Amino acid sequence: MAFYILAFGITRFSDGYAYLIGERRTLTRSAIYWSVTFVIGLVCALTWIVTAHDVALPALFVDQIHVTPLGSHVTSIIFVVSVAALAALWLRGKSVLDLWLTVAVCALVAELGITAFIIVSRFSLGFYTQRGFSMAASTIVLSALLAEAMVLYARLANAIVLLQRERATKLLNVTAAVGALTHQMRQPLTGIGTRASAARRFLAQMPPDIDRVQRIHDDIVRATSQTNEAIESIRTLFKDADQPQSAINLNELIVECFQSLQQEFDEHGIAARIDLDPSLPLIAGHRGQLREVVLNLLQNAIEAMEAPSNGGRNLRLETKRQDQGEVTISVQDTGPGIEQQSMTRIFDAFVSTKDKGTGLGLALSRMIVEFHGGRIIAHSDPGSGARFQIVLPSKMR
Repeated sequence: MAFYILAFGITRFSDGYAYLIGERRTLTRSAIYWSVTFVIGLVCALTWIVTAHDVALPALFVDQIHVTPLGSHVTSIIFVVSVAALAALWLRGKSVLDLWLTVAVCALVAELGITAFIIVSRFSLGFYTQRGFSMAASTIVLSALLAEAMVLYARLANAIVLLQRERATKLLNVTAAVGALTHQMRQPLTGIGTRASAARRFLAQMPPDIDRVQRIHDDIVRATSQTNEAIESIRTLFKDADQPQSAINLNELIVECFQSLQQEFDEHGIAARIDLDPSLPLIAGHRGQLREVVLNLLQNAIEAMEAPSNGGRNLRLETKRQDQGEVTISVQDTGPGIEQQSMTRIFDAFVSTKDKGTGLGLALSRMIVEFHGGRIIAHSDPGSGARFQIVLPSKMR
């Protein structure tokens, strides 16, 4: 123990010196290596002296039981050195290692005190009491050190897991944001490209159909504005700050969405109609986000009815006021419907029932609806279409 304390002192001196010259980490590691080497060398040298030159050393025992005065003095000197080491640790202790070294040295001081001032001979009651105390103290300190090391390693492992989880969450948020922008930009950009091609054809006619081109130009400007609004709604959705809300007329929002997809309804041969409740109250929310939810549900209905159907391609969009202070938006199609095993997972991120789907449309829709204090519900019977219902609180917040 005395050798260990000496090595600790050398390590502390080297550590302080390394800190002063600005190379703390490298020199501390070097000091530890030199300290261990010094202790091993010192132990080997003393072992060689007491075995090879035992005759030249002073006698510490009168016989196998009684100790000479010199032996008591040597033990007293070690006791004083240990007390000094304990005082130094007590005054300068700054780390967990210092704390446990203080505990270990306390046990050593108690053991040396019993040996130097209480025990006068070997194999007595005090001798065996001191041995038992030494064994118990060593076992307790070692067990405590092992337990502390296990706790520290467990905390470190838990911290690493939390950091990895945080990194995975950030990557997922980035992926979701990019996927959301990709998902929401596809429809308006496609519409802009289609209208631009139509405008070019009308300009190529003789004479050019200027009126049609102007109407198409207005549609392109409107689609561009909607694209910017979609980008802003997605950016706002992934921000932690409070999101601005305004009074929204859902009937006007439904008509706007319906008109923006009218060309796609015609191209796919879909008979679409809307039923609006004129008593619908205003609600508070983010207009761009709710618009993206309705457009996403309508786009999903269009894609669901691409396959031939004997019952025709019919789409119904309606609003209704509920008695519970809520308003509902329903989108119902006559597509193949949703399989029962997929019903519980269709609102999960990156889960899609379409071959080329991103799996983010319905997940983002639910996220937006829940942000507005509402809920989104899916109903479907395989073979008879699907019905999505958005329920929103009608009270202004």
